[in-house]
Amino acid sequence: MRTFASRVSMIGLSLALVALGSACQGEETDDETAPADTSATAMSGGETVSSGIQPGVSSTYSVAINNPMPHAMVVKVEYTGGGETELGTVPAGSEQAFTVAASAGETVTLVATDEAGTHSPSTTMVLPTGQSETSWTIE
Repeated sequence: MRTFASRVSMIGLSLALVALGSACQGEETDDETAPADTSATAMSGGETVSSGIQPGVSSTYSVAINNPMPHAMVVKVEYTGGGETELGTVPAGSEQAFTVAASAGETVTLVATDEAGTHSPSTTMVLPTGQSETSWTIE
């Protein structure tokens, strides 16, 4: 047997659901509605970094970075013509893969800096054509 209070409760719940549906109406959840000039470019520890990739103009390139140092190194990529993006941290004595917003044939500079900021080895490379990945060992 339903009581008056349970009927009022059901009516209140129904009204709340209708209001929620109205508030969400017109909201698009489609990935195609995202701005065309942003895309995920790096994942480090579950963290996604975003940059200005333009579909049809740029692509992504995987770079595996080996850190034989006894301390962690923070890695960033510097682009020819300006701009840079921090990719993340490579723990001591390990390797980490990062996705760089760049196309094969493009020249980029990778810079690794220890957390104390005492040294910053770097390498400038032309991303190899015909493949989508390369590697660098911090020295």
